Amino acid sequence: VIDCDKIITPVIDLKFDNESSNDVLISYCSDSKHIAEILSETLKNKSIDFKMENTSNGMTCCQNVKCVLLIMSKEYEENYFCRAAIELARSMRKNIIPISINREFKPIDWLALFLAGKLFYRIMNKEQAFSKKHELHYSQMDSLVDAIIIAINFPKPSEDEAEAKLIDSLKKQIDEY
Repeated sequence: VIDCDKIITPVIDLKFDNESSNDVLISYCSDSKHIAEILSETLKNKSIDFKMENTSNGMTCCQNVKCVLLIMSKEYEENYFCRAAIELARSMRKNIIPISINREFKPIDWLALFLAGKLFYRIMNKEQAFSKKHELHYSQMDSLVDAIIIAINFPKPSEDEAEAKLIDSLKKQIDEY
């Protein structure tokens, strides 16, 4: 028997503020704040407009950004507010870039489904993030910044736009035959 008086339904505060928008939202929980601060410092140095948000507190401004950096952790996966914020970002067709902070963490719930087939970046600490790969002279952070710049400059098309492009492409293929 479920006692309905004891069920707590979280409420997400959507903070719709049309005057305030940023290119990037760094979405994290308290267990990954140190990585959020490394990302914050890097984005500031690259002059990329961003906002940091501890999403576990039930507030999100993901509707006012072009790209969401999702810092994955066990706490993030277990938090209902974080899940709701990512679902909102997905429904608004925001570019979401997952960042792994721990080799041992393996998502098993909604986050695992979300990550299926996605490229993610591994940022575990400052030293690892900025260490250059031997032959490429390119770090994980360099790759991540490139992905962020692409996500900011090439937002996802709406479903209608994507469908129209697909139809045009199919028509061209049919005409060629």
